[in-house]
Amino acid sequence: MIVIINMINHLPICLSYINYCYLVNLNGCRLLRAISFCALLTGSAASSRAEIIYGVDASQLLSVDSTTGLTTRLFDLSTWAPGGTAWTGDANALAYDAYAQNLIFSEVNGSRIGIYNTSTLTASVLADLDMFGSVTSAVIGGTVDGNMGGGAFFYNNSYYFTVEDVDGGGAQHSRMFRANLNASHTAFTSVGLITFGGDNPWLGDFGDLAAINNGMVYGSTVRTDTSLGVLYGLWSVNIENPEAGFTTINTGTPHSQLAFSTDGATLFATQFLSGSFGTINLATGAFTATGTLSGDAIGLTDMSQAFSPVPEPSSALLLVAGLMLLFRRRGHAVSRITTERSSRPELPA
Repeated sequence: MIVIINMINHLPICLSYINYCYLVNLNGCRLLRAISFCALLTGSAASSRAEIIYGVDASQLLSVDSTTGLTTRLFDLSTWAPGGTAWTGDANALAYDAYAQNLIFSEVNGSRIGIYNTSTLTASVLADLDMFGSVTSAVIGGTVDGNMGGGAFFYNNSYYFTVEDVDGGGAQHSRMFRANLNASHTAFTSVGLITFGGDNPWLGDFGDLAAINNGMVYGSTVRTDTSLGVLYGLWSVNIENPEAGFTTINTGTPHSQLAFSTDGATLFATQFLSGSFGTINLATGAFTATGTLSGDAIGLTDMSQAFSPVPEPSSALLLVAGLMLLFRRRGHAVSRITTERSSRPELPA
């Protein structure tokens, strides 16, 4: 079913079925059986379109075409100096806050969290983690080295990110935090450490994180096992129930940057060193390459959720608008028209 709403003049909605098309008055909710021009919308105008994924490399924020792998620079971080202080090191821990239209990212060798607004095309500092003791507190048997190069995702009005620490033997371990945002999504109100059940074997060297709207989080990391050596793996955890611990999906999945499609059905992935781009099977963890990245970046240090760009008006949509305008000019107010008798029931008033 295709639904069209003219938000400017509140012309009727067009509901397209296979053989029927109705114009519905927004106030009276009465029906008009119209000609089948709406069927045009079930063709090319409603066909699937490539989704756009946000990504980051050492010095820039980028968009990535999910079909072609073409990367396009959005913002140059190499010359950015918010408040007069240069951004230090790479950016990482990328996530997208759709409510505020903000890309959120970390300062790998610093303590700041930056944002880039995809509507205004401007960047600013969202928070300084040095202000939150939960992040800077000492780690038993390890060192907080300020490495903000881990994975991140945005879920339930919160920014989840990881901080990588180094233990006495030189191995990397990670802690995951939840940063709650205020109502306007312009500041962190609190930052808390998340405690997981089990021994947290996969909180190692990231990789990346990606979440879907039911709270399931998928991660790609590297860990060191005393008997098996270095393992590259894909795993999952329910962030609504972290005490249940991690589920290992595959111990051979390449170290990947991750991003879910808008419907949560496809997990896109890319490898930083090779630039290989493709998808990961959620059941088996198998990576299927579909191409390589090209354009302004050939390797990404992190990715965020995908989104579908708004399509340009098609000829079918223009035809719909013209016919609606014609109905209006003839004075055929939809609310005064009695629907043609039909076996199809009317929509509820």
